[in-house]
Amino acid sequence: AMGVARAVLAAIVVSLATAILAGALIVPGYGMLAAPLLVLTAFLAIPVLAIAWFSALFAAHYLFHKVEQEKEHTSPAVSQLSALSQANLYGNRAR
Repeated sequence: AMGVARAVLAAIVVSLATAILAGALIVPGYGMLAAPLLVLTAFLAIPVLAIAWFSALFAAHYLFHKVEQEKEHTSPAVSQLSALSQANLYGNRAR
């Protein structure tokens, strides 16, 4: 439940931050104010766009979560190797 709440909050923050950054690059000053409003109105006018955007952000969140899980998980065969062998064969991933 907490992971979903964090993903929703992160998706909103990323959406606003990218809109502010894009607006600042396109029209400095005024664009920083107008771009988030334009993104919001685009999402309200075309709900499929909002669904696609947030689906992509949630998919990225899920994939980052899976990568973190894989980093934490080491196979029994790897854990039997010496620290030097693990470092040479797998880098920091094996620890």
